[in-house]
Amino acid sequence: MAPSAHLDRSTVSFGWDRNHDPAAVVASGTELFVEAPDCSNGQISATSTLETFTAMDLTQLDPISGPVFVEGAHPGDVLKVEILRVAPLHFGWSAVYPGTGLLQEEFPDAWFRLWDLTQGDSTELVPGIRVPIEPMLGIIGCTPAADGPHPSVPPHRAGGNMDMKHAREGTVMFLPVEVEGALFGLGDSHAAQGDGEVGGAGIETPADITVRLSVVRDRVLRFPEYEINRPLERASAARAGYYATTGVGPDLYQAAQAAVRAMVHRVVALYRIEEIEAYMLCSVAADLKISEIVNEGTYVISAFLPRDLFLDPPRE
Repeated sequence: MAPSAHLDRSTVSFGWDRNHDPAAVVASGTELFVEAPDCSNGQISATSTLETFTAMDLTQLDPISGPVFVEGAHPGDVLKVEILRVAPLHFGWSAVYPGTGLLQEEFPDAWFRLWDLTQGDSTELVPGIRVPIEPMLGIIGCTPAADGPHPSVPPHRAGGNMDMKHAREGTVMFLPVEVEGALFGLGDSHAAQGDGEVGGAGIETPADITVRLSVVRDRVLRFPEYEINRPLERASAARAGYYATTGVGPDLYQAAQAAVRAMVHRVVALYRIEEIEAYMLCSVAADLKISEIVNEGTYVISAFLPRDLFLDPPRE
């Protein structure tokens, strides 16, 4: 039987720092059970409001469960992280933070909503539009070697806040080890998120997480890699198809903005919901893809939104 370790919801650190004391010391091959807080570190609850959100202590955002010292992990090694389970609790939340997100100029005001995660395998945005619950981890990484502290929010060479939607059950992550013991951490769990997290939030939620940590010495990495051992998309999305919009231009960020802007307008036209609701739907369920980058100076970004989210036919 594999050895095990446990971190409760209070066992967190803020930012990455090679000088942080380990929250746990584990052997290679250990299964780690983590009761992870949401990205507000418990400041948001199932009864919170917009006022709760705007009054948050921003120094508490994006806590990292850990760090965990893995015995035998040395700089130059690789930490193999098998994501065995990600189980959200009974509620989630999404928000627009002023000054963040791809379309922050169009959506400058704070906005907040709660999601009920007790409705089965999906949750309702508005009547007729449901978002499948597909739990994933926003933060998963090892501590960087450079003197810290390094903030939690941006990703780094050894992982961190990568916000990849496929960092979920069944995925195996491979992370460069830069410091003794790796000083591994995870957090920022989501019940759902589109690749790009274009509005600045997924469906944020506390979660119970189990991973297995193993040291690999016969592999050299410069950046994280991962193996996905399941279909990239759920079968119902493949059957229903997708809405897709594009942005074209010399700047990838601006092309992404254009693609998301077009998707917001498309969803509003088809389903008569509020623009802010369509924008958040893109954040939790639409995927950005680089469709073309080879023609130097003019690039294409596409946004894909699965049509199986919509229970009712479009209204146009």
